[in-house]
Amino acid sequence: MQVDAVTFSDEQLAVLASAQCNEVFEAIPYAHASSIREIAKEVDKSTASVGEHLVKLVEAGLVLAVDSRKRRAREETLYARSAFRYNLDPLKMSDKSKELYVTKFRCEMRQIDRLHALAQKGLNNDASLIDHMLYKNFAGYLSPEGATKVKEALVQALRVFVDNMETDPAKRESGHYVRAKFAAILMPAQTESERRIRKKKP
Repeated sequence: MQVDAVTFSDEQLAVLASAQCNEVFEAIPYAHASSIREIAKEVDKSTASVGEHLVKLVEAGLVLAVDSRKRRAREETLYARSAFRYNLDPLKMSDKSKELYVTKFRCEMRQIDRLHALAQKGLNNDASLIDHMLYKNFAGYLSPEGATKVKEALVQALRVFVDNMETDPAKRESGHYVRAKFAAILMPAQTESERRIRKKKP
């Protein structure tokens, strides 16, 4: 049974540190269940490959087998995320957890780098892809209050993204929709973190 929120365990972070498992996990919708066949289509991989990664995700408690349905006289299992939200509290994470999380983060950044490079090539054949692309990068000094406002705005942008996601497979097949990834990042500058790493705790 799906729950509202889950805090990532070390085991779950270790599974998501795998680029392949992370990609399959991201392809599973929040709002409804999907079959291996549908997930494989989303990530452009074989059903056998997706099935292997789903086993790991299920064993880690990240994904649930929630239902089944008939398709061409065969039963296919439907999978859903185990929770609607997954949380992390960096202030309560062990060193091991942080190491696993950093590996997961690097995996996701490599994926974004790959998506960006492919999108630039895709624009050569279909200029409409630009409608689903945005990249902005700024650096500056923020007070704690200012940083909080930025974080709240980014969370709101993520909510807008989720609210506008189309969940009907039939509509998604119309050609009007493009599967897109939205990532929001606010990070201290390198010198800020390094200064605090060198600082001894009292």
